[in-house]
Amino acid sequence: MSHEKPKPTRKAAALGALTLAVSSTMLTGCSQSLDASVCKDGTYEGQSQPAPDGQHALIKFTVKGQKVTTAKFTVIDEHGRPHDGEYGKTTTGHTDGKFYQRAQRAVGAEPQYAQKFVETSDADKVEVIAGASISHGLFQSAVEDALGKCG
Repeated sequence: MSHEKPKPTRKAAALGALTLAVSSTMLTGCSQSLDASVCKDGTYEGQSQPAPDGQHALIKFTVKGQKVTTAKFTVIDEHGRPHDGEYGKTTTGHTDGKFYQRAQRAVGAEPQYAQKFVETSDADKVEVIAGASISHGLFQSAVEDALGKCG
C-alpha cells in the first residue's frame, strides 16, 4: 500500500487558484473607490497584482468630462502572452477540451469588463461574469493601480 499523496490535477489546481482569488477579494476588497469619474481628463494605465498562477492584467483608459470614454483591458498569462484564442492550450498546441473551453469563456468575457467600465466609469459597478472571476479580480486590481495615478 502506497502512502504517496496523489498529484493535483490541472482541474484541482485551477479550482484552488479560483477559490484563493475569490476568497482574497471577498475578505480584503479594494482599499479605495474604483470610480474614475473623479479623475482629471487624461489617459491612465495600471497593472494588477499577479494572480496566484502568475497571470496579471493591464488596463488603459481615457477620462473626459468625468466619464471613462475608452478602455482596453488585457490579461497576460504566466508566460507573458496575452489571452487570446491560444489561451488554454498546452505548450504543444493541444487542448484539454473542458479546460480549454473554460479558458476561452474567460477570454470572451474579458472585453466585457472594459465595456462595462466605459458605461459606468466605476469599476465597483462592473459585475463578475461567470467563468471569468479571476479576470475580474485582475481587472479591479489594474483599475485601482491606474486610479492611484490620476491624483
